[in-house]
Amino acid sequence: MEIKRKIDELPEKPRPKELQVLCLGMSRTGTMSLWKALQKLGYKSYHMYECCTTDGAIGLDYWEEAIQAKYHGKGKPFEKKDFDKFLGEYEAISDIPSIFFVDEFVTNYPNAKIIITSRDVESWIKSMENVFYATISWKSINLFRRLDKEFWAKYVPFLERSLDFWTNGDRYNRDALRQGFHNHYKHVREISPKERTLEFNLRDGWAPLCEFLGKEIPDEPFPFVNEAPDTAKMHTGAMIYTVFQKGMKWTVRISPLAVAAVAAWWYLKSK
Repeated sequence: MEIKRKIDELPEKPRPKELQVLCLGMSRTGTMSLWKALQKLGYKSYHMYECCTTDGAIGLDYWEEAIQAKYHGKGKPFEKKDFDKFLGEYEAISDIPSIFFVDEFVTNYPNAKIIITSRDVESWIKSMENVFYATISWKSINLFRRLDKEFWAKYVPFLERSLDFWTNGDRYNRDALRQGFHNHYKHVREISPKERTLEFNLRDGWAPLCEFLGKEIPDEPFPFVNEAPDTAKMHTGAMIYTVFQKGMKWTVRISPLAVAAVAAWWYLKSK
């Protein structure tokens, strides 16, 4: 029996522009800085950060279907046309969940340039502990998953699933995580044509990036982002938004009852 897919409900449409840049470095390797840099250079870029916007979380449903098909054999594997349905407006992709599909993107977009960011594996693990592990270990995280089915209930499993991918299902094993880091880069470098690949160190700034992409160097500093604090602020903002949003809904539901109760009390008191 064929599994019904949400992606099939989206109409096919031609891309305004072809996907031009594939950023295939691991999360926590400067992907947010690179995302901002590409935006400065005129590329509309996709990053996991976008899933934390008001409407961005809807894309997680399509990623989930793609992951289930590729890694668990559930449903039809995503083709280029499927990715284009919800990524068609973007000219560059980076971070999770995109990097779960490096083979598909490298194959389906043969003219796209590939950028690889990396870092020392031990500092990477420390960064993962400060963001990924810290987030999924919040005491209140299960409450937020129950409160917010549209974002937290989808977003947190993506963080957990990322760790499971990189550790072969042993998410709290740091040695397995370390090996997953090395395995990812080994595979990416094996499948990426050298003539269209840049190993990019953010400390080198605009020059190598702009030369590789054929862009003029902007008259402003390279956008270095301290990702851990920024991500923590993003998570905090998303939590505050959830509390406010749910609080408003509860207020709307409770207020009429409260008004009726006060009116009844006043009426009985005045009798």
